[in-house]
Amino acid sequence: MRKLTNKLRSRAGESFAEVLVALLIVAMAALLLAGMYSASSALDKNAMESDKKLYEAVSKLETTDPAATETPSTITITEETTPGGGTGTTVPPIEVNVYTEDGLTAYQKKG
Repeated sequence: MRKLTNKLRSRAGESFAEVLVALLIVAMAALLLAGMYSASSALDKNAMESDKKLYEAVSKLETTDPAATETPSTITITEETTPGGGTGTTVPPIEVNVYTEDGLTAYQKKG
């Protein structure tokens, strides 16, 4: 502790080696920061491209002629148990049309 107090009170300057080590540490930190910025920019670019593809696919699915791609199907919803331990309920089957475009699927209730 006494050495630190003496160092803080001293009027002597830093040695050349200490200054070089400090500059080396700052330079390494700047390189790491630049690398992180570059990596985050690449990730952001990939995310933007993925979002663009998704929005284009959703738009294409929404503007597709339903009559050309519809597939009749049925959705059945069943709840086996309720939180209180009672018997489950079954919702009557729902008739739907299924539309698929570019790997996305949309459902629309018939009628």
